[in-house]
Amino acid sequence: MRKLLYQGLYFLLLVFLLPSCEFRCNLGEQNEKKVRQANRPVIKDGGNTVIYNGIELEAHLVKVTKAYLVFNDGERVPDNNVVDFTKPVKMIVFVDSGWTVNDSQVLLGASEKVTNDAGRVLLSEKDLFAKSHTRSIPAEDARIISLTVTLTLTSKSERGFVTISFTIWDKMGSGYVRGQYRLYTN
Repeated sequence: MRKLLYQGLYFLLLVFLLPSCEFRCNLGEQNEKKVRQANRPVIKDGGNTVIYNGIELEAHLVKVTKAYLVFNDGERVPDNNVVDFTKPVKMIVFVDSGWTVNDSQVLLGASEKVTNDAGRVLLSEKDLFAKSHTRSIPAEDARIISLTVTLTLTSKSERGFVTISFTIWDKMGSGYVRGQYRLYTN
């Protein structure tokens, strides 16, 4: 019930050598006990923010306490972000405060863009929450946000790395969290 938002976009390119991608996002409670944290976090903001998996993160008016990558089954993504692209990868962001709250509700937007190592945009979604969620959600659910990307590489020429850029923003205020991370093929 806490997972009020689920956005799926499946986009399969018809050209044989191009990859397919899918984005999903969730708000609310996640089962953090299943997640085994990476060994080498980056600590920011005087020790108040812990970031794993090389996620580059910038927050404005929003206090992020933790961000990391996991597979859909809760298994953590290795520290080096090398994946075989057979399982979706989920970025989870824990937000302590900063969203604009109106009657215990918030209204968020989120975007993701996937580019390959040659700079070609594989998929871009301007607002993952727009289609499935146009009303506000309980402020408590906006404390844990997950954005999932599924990427299938159909050609060895697609091997290398992909960069996932993201923005999560407050539609009732000026706060946002944005950044990027890379996933590498094995």
